[in-house]
Amino acid sequence: MERFKANLPSTINLTFDVDYLNTASSVYVLRFLRKLIDYSNSKSSLKIIWKYLKDDDDMLDEGDKFQSLSKYKFEFLEKNI
Repeated sequence: MERFKANLPSTINLTFDVDYLNTASSVYVLRFLRKLIDYSNSKSSLKIIWKYLKDDDDMLDEGDKFQSLSKYKFEFLEKNI
């Protein structure tokens, strides 16, 4: 992450397209998001896209939870099978 921070692009697009996250993975994803948001605040524009299956309310809720905890606006995209 430090090398990435030193060479930040002007625009960062991050897309999450996952089917399942366990608790341990969720902790690391949140840490990663917070660092990326912090890095991008001063030097880059950041867009976070959260994809979820149409009927997968659990993954939509996960994305909503990450959005709330990170205090950063996500774009939610419904995907088809």
